[in-house]
Amino acid sequence: QRRNKMSTQVRDEVQKLIQELLDLAIPDAEKHGKGNAAAGTRLRKVLMNVSNRCKELRVQVQNEKKARQS
Repeated sequence: QRRNKMSTQVRDEVQKLIQELLDLAIPDAEKHGKGNAAAGTRLRKVLMNVSNRCKELRVQVQNEKKARQS
């Protein structure tokens, strides 16, 4: 039961990250490609946020893996 809850949380977080990329990063990437400097700034901000959250999620997954092995 607990394992399923943890893996569901990870899955949900991954889904949120993907959705954020689709909703925020893709439109700004297109605008950046057309020369919009402000879109480039927003894009970098979104990408940094997603990157940091991915790193945190990676640590969480690793900790869950270690907990299962104990």
